[in-house]
Amino acid sequence: MPDLLNFVNAPNKSFFGLDKGSSHSFTIPTSVKDQLIGHFKLGEGNLQTEILLKVDENEYLAEIRMGRILNIRRHRISDRKEGCVLKIQWGKFPETKTKMRDFFKSAREIVIKGEKNKTNFAKFILEEENKFLVTNIINQRFV
Repeated sequence: MPDLLNFVNAPNKSFFGLDKGSSHSFTIPTSVKDQLIGHFKLGEGNLQTEILLKVDENEYLAEIRMGRILNIRRHRISDRKEGCVLKIQWGKFPETKTKMRDFFKSAREIVIKGEKNKTNFAKFILEEENKFLVTNIINQRFV
């Protein structure tokens, strides 16, 4: 891995499982999506793989998952768009859910109040083959 892949995410309802589906996930930015799909060799027959999230020097299980999307406007079949979305999710890992909730407590409090989180960010850095270092960036604004 010549360059460390990294990206930031502003935790929101789905990050904390406060959405309708209690998902505990977020969508990876398109700027690094293709690199991560290649790195994890995701595609037909291999849509997801387990990863580790390193938080406070401890490792927690999660998954990186690729989903196919097909957007069709009903009134215009010519507006058909295909693509994919890449997500990191930890909904089926109780220890990870607890750690992410506690580690990003400030962001969670903003979201619980019904406000949009614009100042607390999760930074993910791909450190090893399947391990992301996760850090908390508080009281900053990204444009």
